[in-house]
Amino acid sequence: DALPISVAHLMTSFRASAPQLFAPIDRTKAESLGVKVGDAMDALQTYVGSSYVNLFSKFGQVFQVYVQADAPFRMTVDDVKHLYVRNRTNEMVPIGTLTDMQPDTGPALISLYNLYPSSNIYGIAGQGYSSGQAIQTLEKLAKQILPAGMSFEWTSTAYQEKIVGNMSYYIFLMSLVLVYLILAGQYENWVTPFAVIFSVPLALLGTVAVLLLLGLENNMYTQIGILLLIALAAKNAILIVEVAREQREIHNKSIIEAALIGAKIRFRPIIM
Repeated sequence: DALPISVAHLMTSFRASAPQLFAPIDRTKAESLGVKVGDAMDALQTYVGSSYVNLFSKFGQVFQVYVQADAPFRMTVDDVKHLYVRNRTNEMVPIGTLTDMQPDTGPALISLYNLYPSSNIYGIAGQGYSSGQAIQTLEKLAKQILPAGMSFEWTSTAYQEKIVGNMSYYIFLMSLVLVYLILAGQYENWVTPFAVIFSVPLALLGTVAVLLLLGLENNMYTQIGILLLIALAAKNAILIVEVAREQREIHNKSIIEAALIGAKIRFRPIIM
């Protein structure tokens, strides 16, 4: 039931209905007329498309040289059929005798991903769903719908998120341990750093409550914002704890008095 709503605004740049001209080379007829198949294909490429020749210098600049059939001689199918290719005996053979051109449809542009023909699909997570849930939904759909021989890969931010996976939890845990060790070295105390660390969950309560109330998804950008909020809360706690520790150890204030003095003294710098 979650499949239709966990992803939204899906779109793709792939279009398979562009008008094309199908021109297969009759290899048997080409060999009987003394025309190499490669020469016939090269002639079509040069006449209808273009082929690079060389470079030349003029007016102090370097220009590229391309050859191509003049526009009036390649506008219609009959025009292309009357173009010529040279055979092994230096005779000119009409291309129309080597191929039966037919109108067809196909993709206007085929993009490659890791050297495989591919089609890009863009989308976002649905309202109230995370980007991880959207990725899982698309993977499930791809496994159900894609035929044999076709696969899928992720790119951009989805690729990064797929690689990281649950590593963010381990990163948060290791960061917490690193912060604790740094604060313990700074204060030369194993207990004081807990005053800074325990202030972080309190700062996150309001953020989590607002996210749940508004139904916002917990995507990568939300996690970056929470990380910045953790840094700000830890910085403010360090400023307050430093003054409170000084009041407690040097001026022999009680814990409550030291905390109140630290909050009052650091209030203005924190607000600024």
